[in-house]
Amino acid sequence: MAIAIDGTPIQGTVSFGATATATNVVVGSGSNRVLVAGASWLNSTVAPTVTFNGSEGLTIGGAVANIGGFRSALWYRVGPSNATANVVFSWGGSEEAIGRVWAVNWTGASTPHGYATNTGSSGLPSVSVASVVSGEVTIDNLCHVAGNIAASQASGTQVELVNAGIPSSNRIGVSYDAGSTGTVAMNWTSDNDDWSIVAFALTEGAASETITIDKWLSREQAQRKRIVQVVPSGTIGIRG
Repeated sequence: MAIAIDGTPIQGTVSFGATATATNVVVGSGSNRVLVAGASWLNSTVAPTVTFNGSEGLTIGGAVANIGGFRSALWYRVGPSNATANVVFSWGGSEEAIGRVWAVNWTGASTPHGYATNTGSSGLPSVSVASVVSGEVTIDNLCHVAGNIAASQASGTQVELVNAGIPSSNRIGVSYDAGSTGTVAMNWTSDNDDWSIVAFALTEGAASETITIDKWLSREQAQRKRIVQVVPSGTIGIRG
């Protein structure tokens, strides 16, 4: 079944604090749900733990990208509850993070793959996810030191979801690509400064099927149907 974004990313910020919250993130009733979240932060050296709806933990997608303390990461949860609830990022009681976070639900999806990171101190931010097949969606999260950014994939299928300031004048960028396959490069234009970027691809969820009474009866009849015939040897055979 086709992967689809279920709304728009809900964002939150933290400035010299231990937690950031994306408030009232809506996870609808669609099938094959995957909640995806991301963060770009500095000052804190640890990756936050991320939870939805109080107790549903999200898994970090691969590694944290880090250059000079400017960090990016993605998280996901397969099968989150159908609920409207907070996504909370917690760096720990003694940490003082500065950053911006976000979260959004997807339907028709399953566990991501192709976790990738990249960093740079000049040039254009870019990260590539390998072995993306038709029907999958590539998602990235960028942390950029000050300046301006914009998603800029040459194929034109990269859709910008978030382009916002992090406290202390830095930038976060989030985008997705639902149209490219193979090795998918997620590219950004930017001012010439430090950046860190992460990405993964959501796999397509298994198609669900609604079984009606008539369809069930038809299958039962087909399964039980046997034709009994007398073969030339005189034995009885059952042919399905």
